Parts: sequence; C-alpha cells; structure tokens
Amino acid sequence: MDSESIVQEAAFTAFSLIIITKCEKIEPFIIDVFKIITNVFNKYTGPCLLNLYDIFTLLTENFEDHFRNEKISGELIKCVVNKWYETINSFFNSIDNSIDEKKKNFNNICAVFDMIISLIKASGDILNIFLKDFLEGTLKVLNKNYEIFETGNKDYDLLDKDMIIKCFDLISTLYYSVPSFMINYNKKNQLIELIFKFIDINENFLNHHGIALLGDIGRFDTLIFHENIKYIFNILIMYIELPTILKNNDNSEFNNEPIQMEKFSMCNNSCWTLGILAISYPDTLFEYIHIIMSKLTKIISFPKVIKTIKI
Repeated sequence: MDSESIVQEAAFTAFSLIIITKCEKIEPFIIDVFKIITNVFNKYTGPCLLNLYDIFTLLTENFEDHFRNEKISGELIKCVVNKWYETINSFFNSIDNSIDEKKKNFNNICAVFDMIISLIKASGDILNIFLKDFLEGTLKVLNKNYEIFETGNKDYDLLDKDMIIKCFDLISTLYYSVPSFMINYNKKNQLIELIFKFIDINENFLNHHGIALLGDIGRFDTLIFHENIKYIFNILIMYIELPTILKNNDNSEFNNEPIQMEKFSMCNNSCWTLGILAISYPDTLFEYIHIIMSKLTKIISFPKVIKTIKI
C-alpha cells in the first residue's frame, strides 16, 4: 500500500516468496490480504499492476477454499472480473494504436487471462454468472486475431500467438472445470470452427496447442466432432511424424531448435488426441487403423525411442 512503486515492487517480491514457501503463515491474515489487494487493485499501473496479477494467481493456487467462500473473496473477484471487461474492451480499442501501446495491452490481456484461468480453477460455482462473458470475450479476441491475419495477406508475423494460446488455455480450463456449461453452450460449433481455422494456418506453435485443445474438448464432449471426425483424423495422422533430428542415430539434441521441438510437440499431442477421440469414434478410426499403426510402429522403432522406453 506504499505510495512508492519501488517499495511496492519489493513488497510484492517478498510476499510472493512467503506464499510460495510458507503459505500457512499467511492463513490467519488471509481476509486482510484480500481486502488490501481489493483496495489497491484499481490504483496500480505498469509493472506493479502485473506484479499484483501474479500475486492474485499465487493466492488462487494456494488458498482455493477461501476463493470458494463468497463472503471472503466476493469483492476481490468483482475487481478481477471488472478488470477482465476493461482489458477486453481496451484490446479492441487499441487495434490501431502504436506498437508500444499494443505491446502494453498485449502484456495486460495475457496476464488477465492467466488470472481468469486461475480463478475459474479455484472458485467453483461463484463464477457461473460470468462464464458466458468470459467465453464470449475469448471468442471475440480469437476472431479479431484471425481477422487481422486474414486481411493482412496471411502474414504469420501478424499473429499474436501467445495471446491465441491464452485463449485456448481458457477454453480448455472451462471444459475441465465446468464441462456441463461447455457441452450446453449454444455457440460451441462456432468455437470448433474457429479452432479449425487456426489449425489450418499450419503454424507449428499454434498447431500443437490447437491439437491438444481438440483432445481436451473431446474428453468431455464426446459427440461434438461427429460431423468433422474424418477431417480431424486426417490432420492428426499427418502430424504423427517425429522431427528429422530425432530420426537421426547420432547424439544430437533439439533443446535449441524451437521448430524441431514444436514438431515433436505436434506429434506427441496428435498421438494423445487421437487416443482420446478413438474412444468416442471407434468405427471411424477403424477406417484409418492401418496407416495409424504403420506410423506408430515407425516411431517406436527409432533407436532413440527404444532407448527411452528401456529407461
């Protein structure tokens, strides 16, 4: 609550460390902590505001029971939800702003997404009245990102990939935390079509996250892909392929090769998602079983994979 930003930052650092290492010491003071954060929530800007967001996320991870108690957390949750609306509106108002202004808004919106994701996981039924707004805002952000890409000669550099992944993460969190809400959501088919659009861009980083999201959705909504399952299986089968560097028999690694790592992640996530969807669509899977088994056999036959299995 100090007026000097340098003191605020030092306090954040110290308090974060206490939460991480000695959170039980904070328990007796948690009501006061919530009140203080509520009081300063709309007073901070810049790095201090981002630090506050980090503190909030740490609190949700360590004091989940208190976030399920509306008497204790209600006012703080209102602040966070209002910040969500404010940040989403700011995102759309800043589309034509300078690069520096866009960067500031990008950092804010990603941090706010992290807060909302952690809050959904922690708060139980308290957020039910806001879930539709969270999802609608997420779809608008995804749509705007795709629109910018499509009208900009499909330039990959126009994609805010980290922001898109935050949107994917929030959708995944909603499916895991409130599956009944998502299964009954009246625009879920639009959501699926939008995910397909990003996968069709064929950008490795987006692909491996998008493919994982399809698996997350398929775990809970077992009938949602009925009309698209052949399309999905064809995509997954295409990506069941290890990156070249792992096929080599030398001792090379790909720690410093992001493209190779992304290809590995696409292969990994495609195998996982294919396994999830096979449970719900066994008859369709049967049509592809020979090519799937052929590809999987090649993967487990690579010396490096065999070595890993033995370990």
